[in-house]
Amino acid sequence: MVEFALHGLSPASADCLKYHCSDALCPEAWEPHASKIKVAVIDSGVDMHCDLTNVTDRTSFTQADEDDDLGDNGTGHGTHVAGIIGARGVAKGLAPNAELISIRVFERDSRTTDTTYVYDGIKAAVDAGVDVINLSLGQRDEDAVLQAAIEDAEAAGILVVAASGNDGSSVPQYPAVYATVVSVAALGRHGTFPAASAHAVHQSRSVGDDTADYVPDFSNWGKVDLAAPGVAVISTIGTSGYAAQDGTSMACPVVSGLAARLLESSAKLKGRPRSPERLADLKALLYDQCKSLGFKAPDVGKGLPHMGGGAS
Repeated sequence: MVEFALHGLSPASADCLKYHCSDALCPEAWEPHASKIKVAVIDSGVDMHCDLTNVTDRTSFTQADEDDDLGDNGTGHGTHVAGIIGARGVAKGLAPNAELISIRVFERDSRTTDTTYVYDGIKAAVDAGVDVINLSLGQRDEDAVLQAAIEDAEAAGILVVAASGNDGSSVPQYPAVYATVVSVAALGRHGTFPAASAHAVHQSRSVGDDTADYVPDFSNWGKVDLAAPGVAVISTIGTSGYAAQDGTSMACPVVSGLAARLLESSAKLKGRPRSPERLADLKALLYDQCKSLGFKAPDVGKGLPHMGGGAS
């Protein structure tokens, strides 16, 4: 008989995100107040999770699904991403005051999609007047249609944040590889998950000044602008559950959430309408507060946006 030791998991459990971003996640940092910042989660859809009451709209651009099938497609990916950005219940995201717009581009139970769906999703986000677009997705091949949609979003003053990809490659995926898109790599931290868990299978490609911090081998490098926690990140799943997941898909919404917080609270940005000028200032603020943590630029770009906590 094989015996298994089960470790309890709750939103309060320690993880890499809480270690590096504890100040941004503390209750005092997100007292509810009116916010007009909108973040589009273009993903697998977002379930009606009890901690995600700030999801104000759900649409889908898939073709094979029923018209009323607007929640998560069954993979849990989009719900997990949305929680990192804006959970506002037991779980706490980085921008709980933001309005989340769920745009589903993955058909039921699928982990692959068509560029046309993503194009339609980005156009819908622009039309909805969002401030930030989170793309925890990618593809290996360049696509003129996808590039055109992103250019339209940026021309409207929208920050586009994308995962660098999980191929362990020196070439990030599209759209992260585009020069104007904020490409996000993943970081892990030993000691923030059980040593015998599945998260431990990811080897360290490089180690920071604090040897507990590492870049996991799956994280694409090269054209990377920023890095964020992406190993064993705890977030929302289903309608009331929580799970720890790995990937640059988890690192990407950390940056999107911080960007939304900056738009909401920075004296330089607060109250300004969307514009290319505001977008340029937002990027500058994101980059100016980064810490390299001892990693080289090809792995982490300018580094981890400093949000307080153990990384200070």
